[in-house]
Amino acid sequence: NTLMHSQRSAGHSSVLSTYDLSLADFEHAFDPKIFIQKLTSPIYGFDEEVKQIADGGKDFNPQPYQDLLERAIEDLRGLRTKVDDDIRVLIEETKEAEKHHKKELKDLNSKFHTIRSKFQSLDQRISKVSHTAVRTGQQLEAVDKNRRKTEAGKKMIRQFLEFNTGDSHKFDPIFRDFSDLNRLKTAAATIQQLQKYSNQLRGDDKAKIAKKAIQDTADKIEAHMLSRFQTELLQSHLKKAKVLAQTLCNFQAPKVTGEFVSQVMKKIPEARSSLKSLSIIDPQVYKDKCRTFFGRITDECKKAFHVIVRVFPAPSSVMVQILNRVFEERIKPFIHEAVSRNSEIGDNLRILEEAHLQTSSTSDRLYALKQAAMKTFMESEIGQHRGIDPAANSLLDYHGLSLARGSIVGIAADDTSSSSNSRPFNLRGAADGKEDFKFRENVKAIFDSFRGNYLDKEVSLLREECSSIIGEAIELDEKQREELDDKSIFGRRKKGTKGSRALKHWVLTALDALAVAGAPPSSPMFNGRKEKGKIAGQVTERVLGRLSSALARADRLGNQVPQCCDQLAKEAWNLLLSEYVAKVLDLAEQVLPDDDPKEDPDTFFFLRVVGAVNRIVRQINAHYRLNILPRLEADPNIKSRGASANRKALSTIEKRILRGLGICLGAVIKYAERLLGKHQKQSDFKPRDENDCFEPTEACNIVSGFIAVQGEMAVQSLEGRNLDVFLMEIGRRYYDLLIAHLRKFQVSPLGALVVRLDVRRYQDVMQEFHIEQVSRKFSCLWEMSSLLLLPVLELGNVVQQRLGNVPKEELHDFLKSRSDYAKQRINILSLLNI
Repeated sequence: NTLMHSQRSAGHSSVLSTYDLSLADFEHAFDPKIFIQKLTSPIYGFDEEVKQIADGGKDFNPQPYQDLLERAIEDLRGLRTKVDDDIRVLIEETKEAEKHHKKELKDLNSKFHTIRSKFQSLDQRISKVSHTAVRTGQQLEAVDKNRRKTEAGKKMIRQFLEFNTGDSHKFDPIFRDFSDLNRLKTAAATIQQLQKYSNQLRGDDKAKIAKKAIQDTADKIEAHMLSRFQTELLQSHLKKAKVLAQTLCNFQAPKVTGEFVSQVMKKIPEARSSLKSLSIIDPQVYKDKCRTFFGRITDECKKAFHVIVRVFPAPSSVMVQILNRVFEERIKPFIHEAVSRNSEIGDNLRILEEAHLQTSSTSDRLYALKQAAMKTFMESEIGQHRGIDPAANSLLDYHGLSLARGSIVGIAADDTSSSSNSRPFNLRGAADGKEDFKFRENVKAIFDSFRGNYLDKEVSLLREECSSIIGEAIELDEKQREELDDKSIFGRRKKGTKGSRALKHWVLTALDALAVAGAPPSSPMFNGRKEKGKIAGQVTERVLGRLSSALARADRLGNQVPQCCDQLAKEAWNLLLSEYVAKVLDLAEQVLPDDDPKEDPDTFFFLRVVGAVNRIVRQINAHYRLNILPRLEADPNIKSRGASANRKALSTIEKRILRGLGICLGAVIKYAERLLGKHQKQSDFKPRDENDCFEPTEACNIVSGFIAVQGEMAVQSLEGRNLDVFLMEIGRRYYDLLIAHLRKFQVSPLGALVVRLDVRRYQDVMQEFHIEQVSRKFSCLWEMSSLLLLPVLELGNVVQQRLGNVPKEELHDFLKSRSDYAKQRINILSLLNI
């Protein structure tokens, strides 16, 4: 109040106000800036009066700040004292509360131990009483069980003694009246028990009468039930039939299964009736018969399986009996009967292949039907027995089933392949203990008897069919033989153009290479040969098609698939390469160009032959890679030997082709040399004036045209590396020929211009070959031609800068063509460092 009064007296009454400190100012994180701002806000705020003092330029008075800070310090000290007192009080109260809590906790723990000991005592007494009750119940149950067993035993002894009298009138009435189904079931169950007891009395002569009477009565009851069972089946009363089947299956050596299986087998036709009136069976007819026969099997088994799973307690064993008899008594005789009626190898193998295909597909369908039937059976059993004991539960697990909310899960329903007998859902009947039917093994067993001589038959058929195809392509009639050769098709060729042209046309027709062969020559040989060309066409595709068919059969019928496939492939390769390609090459080699032809050599013919052979080899290799090698992966040794034999067979053909191409190359270069010698004149490179220096020479044009045509023909006929090598060899030999040719002439300065024009023309032709090595050679020839034109003193620079890779002796020989060589010989040798 004193401070405020002093400030009002100074004219600052509205500037200052009382600032009280409290604990609320220290509840959060302490910030000195905020604290100072709050502390000084009553003095230094935004009051209008303060602004006026500031604007008036009055002196700053620090006294209010000092007074306020002193008061704030005193307040803080008071707050600290108050907080310390509160803390001391709280500590004392906490200690008292903790002491009280420990006391209460100790009392509760003592009470808990007392209650627990009383509860344990009570639990022991309850357990003792329950054990006593259980033991009492078990004793009562055992006594009742013994009593019922004793009564049943007395009844059985009484009935057995009645049977031992041999008087049917003394038998229990249940063995005489079968009008009611329940009485019939009771009689059957009783007689089955008596059968069991009588069988245990072995060697007792006194019981013979009883045994015979019991067996006769059991047969009578079984026959009566079996008759009624068949009646219920005919009327489609499956529920009643199921009740009867459950009892019938408990008889010793039950007849119900055999009778049912026999009834099913009667509905499936036998082999002889299916193939009746067919002494020799055509494969197409057999194919139709197979579809009908196997379709009937599938339909009857489907109907039978539908009944079995709804009637018999162990359906899998019944289905296995049907399948065994179907395979042994129907399918096997059907196949053997058809094969035995046809001795022709081709038809025999085609019938076997169709039989295997139909048997395998039928096996798959029967397996799927059996799977579906067993799934239906297990679902029905689970639906009828919601309370499943652990034994039944384990049985379901064995069958690949699990129970979840009353539904079946885990069935591999879409697995219908018969390629393996390890199935996710085992096909055993519920607890029947029978072996499952092995589909794959049964199919294999049917055809095992045919595998012994299969490969020999297949190779023989392949050889016969492929030889026929190749024979159609290369066979000549008598008139054609006379025109080609008076002696034989493989003798010396007939002299004269007509015979040579006829032979070439025949070779190209046989190789299906007439697409680029042009029109046939005018010769009587080719009258009516157009259709023959169609037969000869695509020989390789047809042979490989036959091989593919043989490989498919080998997969089904072969004993060792890799060995069969390798043998078949070798046979097809041998026929194509030895009997087809090699023989055609024999004839093609007879009309190869002469070593030194006087006429334009017909290299186009052999190039077309090479192109056709290359196509054949590519087809063979592609087929081997896609169809043979995957089948040989199982036997690396056979695979390795087969690859080696193939390379050897192809190398023989390759050597013959290379020899023929070498002859063609030699003929081309020889004929080019002949053209140059004939048309190149000595005066061509010594023109009289400049007017003769603007066109290539006639010889250059003729030879360049000839070489260009040879290149075009090679491009049309060859491809890949064969083409590159052939063109490169032409370019290399042509270069050597031109170098040797130019050395024969003396070249004047004006003639050097003509040489340059000729070389440019040669270079342009070689550029069209698109072979880098050849292009470099002729670029070098172009640079060398400049040596004939330049002054001698400038030759050194050209040689060093552009012709450094050319041997100096070769340059020296080329420079000898200069007309001034005799005068400049010393200088030229000096420049070349020779």
